Amino acid sequence: MERARLDPAPSTNLAWSAPLALILFVVVGVMATMPQFTWAQLQPPQASVPIQSPVTDASLTGDQVTYLPVVTRYYCASYPCPIYHEDFSDPSSGWPREHSDYGKVEIHRDYEDGTYHMTIVQEWFTAIYAIAPNVTLPDNYIAQFDMRYDFSDYRADWGIVFSATGDPGACYMATANRYGIDAYYAVRRLSANGKETSLDSGGAKGLLKNNDKWRTLRVIRQGDSINFEAYKSGEWVRINVRDIHDATLSHGGVGFRIFSSEMGAEAWFDNLYVWDLGP
Repeated sequence: MERARLDPAPSTNLAWSAPLALILFVVVGVMATMPQFTWAQLQPPQASVPIQSPVTDASLTGDQVTYLPVVTRYYCASYPCPIYHEDFSDPSSGWPREHSDYGKVEIHRDYEDGTYHMTIVQEWFTAIYAIAPNVTLPDNYIAQFDMRYDFSDYRADWGIVFSATGDPGACYMATANRYGIDAYYAVRRLSANGKETSLDSGGAKGLLKNNDKWRTLRVIRQGDSINFEAYKSGEWVRINVRDIHDATLSHGGVGFRIFSSEMGAEAWFDNLYVWDLGP
């Protein structure tokens, strides 16, 4: 048996020939009057080609312009929310880089082997600071950092500054300190005129004395409360003995400080983190 064909046989019926020819004639005519485009003209514009708006600022009147608010604050789905981390692996990340010799005082601030290195070589009372670029602390936050310092100066301190209003301007300071053979901590407020106000100080409980050892430290600012803590044996230990409350400064920047009275000071910093604790 012959299998039925799946394609229709050519028709011998000419009844549709005339209408079909008329339709083809009209379609061809319309296409002939359409503007012609090349394939290149039909492609989307390349990213490097600027697209000019037909409306310029000069052509708009006041009632035609609507200004929308610009929100620059980061978004946190939950708190604590990480907002900043610096591991000093990139020397172009914007921290100060300085090597100055003022005769009796030499100052060095720079990246070194994936850390931030600060040095004072001098015969005079000197403090130097380094403030993180483009960082504004929120109302409530944790600022955590690693620090290693040379404990050789008779009177020196090394630590973090926070809520800094300049470089540093006014700020809070939480530092490891040496006076003679003793190590102690100090939390102070520095005014813009250079006056220091002690908020708390005391013995360091063995947390800060060992020379040339990396430590992980942090400050916690919540409301007017300030705590200075060290990470030891798998847990955070509060360094300050007394509760600290001070609402003089808020927001501001974060960074590091070292101070020397006579024999110089040296410290290395790494892994600076900031977390927003929320409202």
